[in-house]
Amino acid sequence: MGVLATIRGNATALHRARLILLAGALMAFTGWWELLHELARNWILAVSWQEEFASPARFFTTFHCPSRALGMLIGAGGYLLLSRENRQEWVRRIPLVAWVAILVAIDLLHFVALCELYLYPLAALLHIAANAILVYGFIGAAQVLFERPAQLSALVAIAIASGLALVNLVVVPVLDKSSSPWFDESCSLAFLLIACLCSYGFARLLPTTADPRLQSLLIQARIVDSKEPRALIAHLVMYGAVLGFLHTIGRRVVYGETFSTAGVPTIAVDGSIPLGLGALLAIALVLVLHTRRECTFARVWSTLRKAVFTLAVLEFLMVPLVSIAIPAVVTGDCAAVLYQMLFIMGCCLIYKESDCTGTGLAAWGILFSSLGQFVSGIICEYTIRQVLMDSELFAVLRIVAFLLCTLATFWVGSDADIKKLWGLRRDYLPKQYQDKLVREKVAALAQQASLTKREQEVLVLLAQGVRADAIGNQLFISPNTVRTHIQNAYGKLDIHSVKELNALLADAA
Repeated sequence: MGVLATIRGNATALHRARLILLAGALMAFTGWWELLHELARNWILAVSWQEEFASPARFFTTFHCPSRALGMLIGAGGYLLLSRENRQEWVRRIPLVAWVAILVAIDLLHFVALCELYLYPLAALLHIAANAILVYGFIGAAQVLFERPAQLSALVAIAIASGLALVNLVVVPVLDKSSSPWFDESCSLAFLLIACLCSYGFARLLPTTADPRLQSLLIQARIVDSKEPRALIAHLVMYGAVLGFLHTIGRRVVYGETFSTAGVPTIAVDGSIPLGLGALLAIALVLVLHTRRECTFARVWSTLRKAVFTLAVLEFLMVPLVSIAIPAVVTGDCAAVLYQMLFIMGCCLIYKESDCTGTGLAAWGILFSSLGQFVSGIICEYTIRQVLMDSELFAVLRIVAFLLCTLATFWVGSDADIKKLWGLRRDYLPKQYQDKLVREKVAALAQQASLTKREQEVLVLLAQGVRADAIGNQLFISPNTVRTHIQNAYGKLDIHSVKELNALLADAA
């Protein structure tokens, strides 16, 4: 079942309301996150010409993007630390209103420190704190996503990319023309409040269940495996470094800076527009490649190898050429957004076949990817002015980034060996092994009896001892729909009860 079928396939109004609220919350949170980043950068650029602010403003602008990656790194690392030390109870007890108040307070303090007091070091710290807190919240919410069908992860990725495209194509260019920073800040807070309201509504509509993993969004993260996924860690760090390099070089291009080999200055455009166009292109690619066929880990990895790698290489080749510099930046931004979308989908699919919690996967993934972005961003920003005057040094950096991109894409082996090489195979407990056998046997029966994908999912849960009403909660469908799927599957298999289903599975090879 594709993403569009997931959105349209369930007839219940409650299910549609959940999807709408989830998509709205993710779009609004992404919009607020991007506005917090972009408006701060634009304000600094507006005042940096003043002599009394030139030096600190330039420093703040130089390390603005790396500070975002640093905040994400701290948020992911903090989550893993609290998980390991079992210190999450105090977070669980924070009321939603208090959580919203913390985010609003950080947003307002960041704005005042930046636009009223010109305290750039404080603004930088608050910028880092905002990114850390939001990433921490996203990681905590990941478990709810990963407990649901894998196709929902594609909807989440599309919603996040849509919020990014909306803000960069519409909101930021409009606010750039505003003469009132308080108006800009009001728009930013509006996105944050809409996100919180949608999140509250989504949480209220979530079905109650005895599963403690759905009663709390913050779960102790653990990875039960005898091997460390070293190849996966290297892949995340290297791709983070490559995307950080492309982002830094691309932003220099769109703001009118160029390389000595170009001959004439690049025409500056609004830095938000290429990212918005890149996000739209990434959404189109996901809709084309992952809506008509079942979303699997192999297909996600194939898209990464074919699409993300190709787009990144195109930017490497095009960015020094003035005539196509802006399309090159759009291409690089598309590669970055597409990679993040595939990261979300891949985490959800790997979770289904590994012994990692969803929050553990998200936290480790963001941690290593952000580490690569932060290190690459610092190196690029530190050397950027010399690079812009030295075509040979720029060529060396492009070669290094290209080699990292190639290694991160192809060195892990064949598609069939990826999960094994990444060290994410299960070390099965008896119950886990039995559940795995049930899934494999039901899949074999489904092929023989032409069961639909949803009928197969329902039978797996039924054979694992899950009650019909709990199946509806897990699959986000109504009890009547569950019963209909059970009756249809029983008819195709010529059985009449769970007992006969278990007997049929026991006899299956």
